[in-house]
Amino acid sequence: MCIHPGKIGLPPGRYASAGHRWPEPVELGPDPGPMPQDLALLARWMTARVRHAGAGEAETVLADAEREAARSFPADIVVAALRAAMAAM
Repeated sequence: MCIHPGKIGLPPGRYASAGHRWPEPVELGPDPGPMPQDLALLARWMTARVRHAGAGEAETVLADAEREAARSFPADIVVAALRAAMAAM
């Protein structure tokens, strides 16, 4: 998965493909906490989950968030939130 470093607060670099070292950790913002019941907050929650994911965990975190959201929200809302979270990557 391609992640745009600037969208998650990192400078551009070839971290995986050329072995560049990751920069020092940056402030991630507050922990996303439990899934919100307000659909207007769903995309922000998913984005925060991805930002708090460890290296190589983004796909798993998004899949878990999708499953959890699908239990409470219609599919079109979940897909829109996933797209917003992925655009922030």
